Amino acid sequence: MSRLISFVKRTWILFVLMLVIGFLSLFDSAKVADRALQDYIFTINSPTRSEDIFVIGIDHNTLEEIGPWGTWSRGVLGELINTLNADPINAPSVIGIDIMYFGNKEDDLEGDESLALAAEAAGNVVVANEIIFGKEMDNEGSFDFFVVDKIDQPYDELKSVTKQGFINTIPDIADNKVRKSLHKVTYDEEEYYSFAYEIYKLYAEKNGLPLKKQPKLDSRNQWNIEYSSGDYGGYSLSKVLSGEIPASEFKDGIVIVGPYSTGMQDGYFTPIDNNQLFGVDIHANIVQCLLDNRFKHEAPRNIQTCILLALMIVLHVCFRKINIKLSSLIFVAAMFCGLAIPFLLYRIGIVISIFYPLLSVILLYLLCLVRNYVLEIVRRKRITDNFKKYVAPQVVDTLVKDGIDELKLGGVKRNIAVLFVDIRGFSTMSEKLNPEQVVEILNDYLNLTSTAIFKFGGTLDKFIGDATMAVFNAPLDIDKPVLKAICAALDMLKGAVELGEKSLKKYGIKVTFGIGINYGTAIVGNIGASFRMEYTAIGDTVNTAQRLESNAKPGQILISESVYEEVKKFVKVTPIGIIPLKGKSEEISVYQLDGLAVEHIEKELRE
Repeated sequence: MSRLISFVKRTWILFVLMLVIGFLSLFDSAKVADRALQDYIFTINSPTRSEDIFVIGIDHNTLEEIGPWGTWSRGVLGELINTLNADPINAPSVIGIDIMYFGNKEDDLEGDESLALAAEAAGNVVVANEIIFGKEMDNEGSFDFFVVDKIDQPYDELKSVTKQGFINTIPDIADNKVRKSLHKVTYDEEEYYSFAYEIYKLYAEKNGLPLKKQPKLDSRNQWNIEYSSGDYGGYSLSKVLSGEIPASEFKDGIVIVGPYSTGMQDGYFTPIDNNQLFGVDIHANIVQCLLDNRFKHEAPRNIQTCILLALMIVLHVCFRKINIKLSSLIFVAAMFCGLAIPFLLYRIGIVISIFYPLLSVILLYLLCLVRNYVLEIVRRKRITDNFKKYVAPQVVDTLVKDGIDELKLGGVKRNIAVLFVDIRGFSTMSEKLNPEQVVEILNDYLNLTSTAIFKFGGTLDKFIGDATMAVFNAPLDIDKPVLKAICAALDMLKGAVELGEKSLKKYGIKVTFGIGINYGTAIVGNIGASFRMEYTAIGDTVNTAQRLESNAKPGQILISESVYEEVKKFVKVTPIGIIPLKGKSEEISVYQLDGLAVEHIEKELRE
């Protein structure tokens, strides 16, 4: 069991990471991000378009000259086929028509016949059919939209004299971009191939070329298209018919004819461009991939996951064990490899995810960074919390932050404000209450005084029975130390009202304070025996502050002349006069602190 717990402690980050990545992969936004990264990386240095593939488009100019598409006779395409094949020497090898001619056109049977005769005479025409997909429930209870319901074919006269291939273009469900080509389907125990593949096969046959190896397909008979940069001409059909573009322009090439106007709604988003490509351009890209034997296929997900997990284990060990600088270098190297390796694999035909590995590396690095940071904080806090039981918190914080040399330990003269606060009538209170009650009141009092001291940047020097001693401006310099000591004292008296009411209600005894503040030079530093030392302040300044506190009445703050001179612009006082202090040969002027003359100064000091 202990080994299992130890293993979980070492590897919990990996478990959390894999759960997060698995969860994110369920969202389309993560899939879109992955596809977008792939598009950006994979389209760097895209191949140039083939000089043997041409697109003749039914563009805006053609529609203006011949008329709206719905009014066309099918004989127009027959005329185009005859024009392209008029001179056998300059004729294209293959003509692909990306237009669906399903069923005879009853009001234009002559046009149907004209198109069929032209295709028969040419002997190099591939026309479109279309797969109609149905919906069938798979084993996991989801609909599989790749189940073939039927295949719509061209009218019989045209079908009998041409090759046919399906023109279905299937966008990625995540972001509606066309990245894959459906290669073949099986229907009624017969295989049907894509429009582009039928064009490629006929081209190979016409030119005596051996058919190259078919692309490696995924579970749905698709493969990834590598798009070429640039378009395939987009020649206007009307200009070819008029002879403005001579048929010899397409000699021995592959011509694909289809819609080339946005109004014909045959545009699709692709990785190669943020703008839409027409269906004929997509078919042209697929044909070029087939001609160039450039096939891309995705590596199996389970293999990608296993490799990613192994990588995460290695990086996890590195990020945990190695210092932050070297870990950062490894992180940068891993991010670079996360971009470079997919690009290189794509060049040889393998498609892998980019977003999820990069996200895994980033999250793992950040998690390990946060873990190490938290562990360091916990370690420091454990040390400092223990250390603060023996020395002032500011001393410990400075040691942790700047090192021991910053404190100049051993004793130095500094100008400091010294504050003493004491409970009035503590001995009497101790006699009336039981020990637990005394300790409870004392703890509340010490919490109150300590909080006020720390609030204004003072150093809690020590507790002396029911008295608290604090110094301001040691061990570190602070701004306006005397004024901050004044504000801390006022804060204590304010809290004493609530504490007094609480003790009166609970125990029948009202707790009150007396406070004394002095300002001057004292010796501060490590003082004590070699085996037990404390950071404190000694000298006449400290003694005077203590005498002032012992002379203060319940709820009274007494300050010395030196304190008054430092803060007289900010405080309201009542002069007490010159009074003798026990243990001092010289009398001093004493003032009673009544409050602040500038009400907003306390907030400024805290900030």
